[in-house]
Amino acid sequence: MKITALLIEPNKEPRPINMENELEEFQRAVGGYIETISPFDDKVVLIINEEGKLKNLEPNRMFIDQEGNVLDMLVGNMLLCYFDPMKGEDFQTLPEDLMQKYKKILSPSVVALPLSKQAEAASIGDKTETKPTATVHYAILQLKDIPSLAKERFSSIKELENMGLQPDIDNYDVIYTGHIEPYENRIDMLEELYMRFNVDHPEDFSGHSLSVSDVVLIKENEDINAYYVDTIGFYPLPTEFVEPEQEPERRKGRSR
Repeated sequence: MKITALLIEPNKEPRPINMENELEEFQRAVGGYIETISPFDDKVVLIINEEGKLKNLEPNRMFIDQEGNVLDMLVGNMLLCYFDPMKGEDFQTLPEDLMQKYKKILSPSVVALPLSKQAEAASIGDKTETKPTATVHYAILQLKDIPSLAKERFSSIKELENMGLQPDIDNYDVIYTGHIEPYENRIDMLEELYMRFNVDHPEDFSGHSLSVSDVVLIKENEDINAYYVDTIGFYPLPTEFVEPEQEPERRKGRSR
């Protein structure tokens, strides 16, 4: 069954689209695994890419609280759908009055979107308490296939240091993203991923087996940590690897 939703793309005016009410269609629209949030008082939900920030997707809309403080920046394509749980568990067609209302609210000309107090307390921007997620998100990064990186490929951390080099996220491509159940011990989680990407590759994995010089990103709750696959075990990389924008000299050369 088809429904009508509002598609919100970065730097574009929202527009209605007709789509099949199927998980695969929502995933296709946002470019990956979906997550739903409810930042408004109406019976509507925003469908976003669950791994959008991990994938460095283009910024889309910003939310602020009642005092004007920035709560969150949503990234990548989003969908706005009607959702009334009394009418079932599926997303529903956005009524025309709400369609017109949210075309204006979600216009790129609106610099920031204020949340209601109820939504502010219950949704994306609440920083007072972080609840553990049911699953952990991960990403597999491998060096770009370019000649200038040949000497870094399959080099240990010690070998990089001897060459006066260090891992740089700009030199990597995200090869694969997925979910894994949380482990009490982070090393056990990394070892599980190592086995998965050496012995039992996912069918849609196109990279080489997890090897020295690859990087594993782990996102648990709001924290993202990077681990370099070393000759023996995993080497934890500094925060600057994941957040290079904190370094002004490098920020000038990055495109987003």
